[in-house]
Amino acid sequence: MQKGIALACTDTEEISDEYELPAVEAVLAGTLALMTGIAQTGRLAQRGPMIDKVIGNLVLLAGHPQLSMEFRCAVGGLRRHWERLSQHGPDPSAHALRHPAPGVLQ
Repeated sequence: MQKGIALACTDTEEISDEYELPAVEAVLAGTLALMTGIAQTGRLAQRGPMIDKVIGNLVLLAGHPQLSMEFRCAVGGLRRHWERLSQHGPDPSAHALRHPAPGVLQ
């Protein structure tokens, strides 16, 4: 942690899902929440629209003037990664455990 910067949110404070953030930080927080949702959801029908929203948010962040050039370049790399994920469709390993086990094993 940088000297002179104190965290306003601690483990002892009441947990809340409502925050007042500057616009660019709200987009970043929303993008991280979407990424978490994608990682946690098993519903493939929901993943596509969520991935599309992540990509849209990353495009917005990559061009945002309040962010450093280094951060925008990093976000641009993330956007390309998420676009590749989107083009390849759902992860086939997500179905791996959904098939019924065979009745008889040799």
